[in-house]
Amino acid sequence: YYSEAGAPPSESEEPVAFAVPMAQPDLSNLQISSKLTFDDYTGMTELELCVGIEFNTKNGDYNLPNSGHFLHPGHSGQMNDYEWVISVIGRIVGHYNKAKQYPVYGFGAEFQGRSRPIFQCGPTPKAHDVKGIVDAYRHIFKAKPILGKGPSNYNHVIQQAASHATNSLNAAQGNGGRLSYTVLLILTTGNEEDIKAAVAKLEEVSVAPLSAIFIKMDSGTPWRSEKLDFILSKNGARQFCTFTGCDQFIQGSATGSGRLRNSQSLGRVSFDMVTSQMVSYFSSRGMYPPR
Repeated sequence: YYSEAGAPPSESEEPVAFAVPMAQPDLSNLQISSKLTFDDYTGMTELELCVGIEFNTKNGDYNLPNSGHFLHPGHSGQMNDYEWVISVIGRIVGHYNKAKQYPVYGFGAEFQGRSRPIFQCGPTPKAHDVKGIVDAYRHIFKAKPILGKGPSNYNHVIQQAASHATNSLNAAQGNGGRLSYTVLLILTTGNEEDIKAAVAKLEEVSVAPLSAIFIKMDSGTPWRSEKLDFILSKNGARQFCTFTGCDQFIQGSATGSGRLRNSQSLGRVSFDMVTSQMVSYFSSRGMYPPR
């Protein structure tokens, strides 16, 4: 199940100009808004999740046990690192999402000799709950993809998630003035140069109600998150990205039996910035919760 090109085949959302409705700021709320917290917004905000998964050779042959993409038998109860990260972030977002319907995109792989810049993971346009996301990820391997070898290209998945985020907010605003904010989780083996190549796209979509969490899934050279933050902010774009690596939350070797994963730390580091980014996004646009 993959698209012929561009957007996933069953995703009807068209790319939009990111002109999010902006209410006129209520000056009487200025002092109050400076003290707003994430919890102030949760009663009127649906938190959306888009997942982008890169399928690249840097994590090895997915048929071999030492691959980051190796799938343990379902009855074993074991998860690979991709499934673990999805589960941790998916549970956090799911706490603030009633429908629990999430688009899952893949990128970087080849099918039948043709490279796919973005494709739908799973048999349906959206996966239900965390288990559905994991099942959609696993489903891709049934199509025997050829893992990509080139540089990571994030532009298509960023564009698709930003369109989803903007359309979701517009729909929520039409539903009694509610709000919607989207988290894009990107699981990648890309390097700093790949992210630099996506700076123009990230700056373009920074006006969308979106936070992006980039998690490096291989043991290559760690990202220098402060440098990446600086590159994105020097042109005045809104800060809405988090860069971290899966390895820093795991103790033990990739194939060792004594491997320990710190789910609490992964969730805190990956998600803490999202809360302040969401509050800043809405308050700067005059979108305040009821007093």
